[in-house]
Amino acid sequence: MEQQTLDNNTDVLIIGGGPAGLMAAEELTSYNCRVLLIDAMPTIGRKFLMAGRSGLNITTVIKNHLKKYGRAKGWIAPMILNYGPENIIDFCKSLGQEIFIGTSERVFPRAMKASPLLRAWLKKLKNNGVNIRTSSRWLGINNTENTKLDSDHLTHKIHSSGQVYSISARATVFAMGGASWPKLGSDGIWAAILKKYFGKSEDFIIPFSASNMGVKVSWSSHMVRFEGSPVKSIALKINDSMEKGEFLITKTGLEGGIVYSFSTAIEDDVKILEVDLLPDISMKNMIKRLSKKSRKISMTNYLRKSLGLKGVKMALFREFAFPYPDSLLDLAKNVKNLKIIIDDFYPLEFAISTKGGLSKKAFDNSLMLNDLPSVFCAGEMLDWSAPTGGYLLTGCFATGSHAGRSVAKFLNLKKL
Repeated sequence: MEQQTLDNNTDVLIIGGGPAGLMAAEELTSYNCRVLLIDAMPTIGRKFLMAGRSGLNITTVIKNHLKKYGRAKGWIAPMILNYGPENIIDFCKSLGQEIFIGTSERVFPRAMKASPLLRAWLKKLKNNGVNIRTSSRWLGINNTENTKLDSDHLTHKIHSSGQVYSISARATVFAMGGASWPKLGSDGIWAAILKKYFGKSEDFIIPFSASNMGVKVSWSSHMVRFEGSPVKSIALKINDSMEKGEFLITKTGLEGGIVYSFSTAIEDDVKILEVDLLPDISMKNMIKRLSKKSRKISMTNYLRKSLGLKGVKMALFREFAFPYPDSLLDLAKNVKNLKIIIDDFYPLEFAISTKGGLSKKAFDNSLMLNDLPSVFCAGEMLDWSAPTGGYLLTGCFATGSHAGRSVAKFLNLKKL
């Protein structure tokens, strides 16, 4: 394919139109510079729109939310403190989106969808001079062995409308996402392209793995009728701590917020899910209740009358606690610490997000790549993970904001 030159010199090239890339562009609209944002998909923010299909949880005001970022907390926490939940709420309001905080301390737009917010955001960016081009895929850096990568202008190869163009930029922001839901644009292809620009790619690019995904469980026939049933008011044991929430019974396993938390917190090949079916009843109180009822009735009626255990919770108890123990203590232990055997995690393409990507070794505190001066990175292409519930989007917004401000400082841009 013959390469053609397009008159496209820009100050800042942003590659990726998800929340991180859009937020980097948003920060740069405050400065005197030309910004070009490109995305490989025909429309902007496809994965963002998917996130809002069941209600857009834009951020969270839960205390100690920074611990949800696990081993990446050390470097991502300062960015979230600089642009966190309060900033995100104010930003949404500036776009005309009414916000409410749920009882779980999670934050939602009143419209509950991503589309009104995204439309208003894109309109604002375009009105502020951001040039947005879709169906434009990044192919790599247009350099030869004699071209210095730390030159004032880095030239990129972009495939668009059946042709390959050159776009020269003084600074670049990579916000190309992870590798989950490839049909929506996050295919992780960029990792293979970037490898050749790093000295030790095995240290700088960590292979992708699934995060925020369901788990597979081999159900017996009696669980078939509970497919699609939510299991509410339970607690999950994660890394020696308990987390309350709910999950959903599916045909092939379990999905839902608390299961996603489990999948992001676990690093090893864990095959047991420990669940407290009645977290609001203490062990002591549970044994007391059990001792007041006769065990001459069926176990289903006995647990229903003693503890209120019924429906899908009783079905789960039967699935993993049968044959039932004789002693009240062991029976109570099974209710408080039911061990659900999992076969596997859902595969990468069905995960909400991914672990892996650019290692912290690859970039400095400004999010600029050590081996590619003038190139900054943001969003899910960095090696961090967090559960759903506003944490993922908060991380994307925060790193996007930080990358945008870092670019402004790097180029010594003047405020408008």
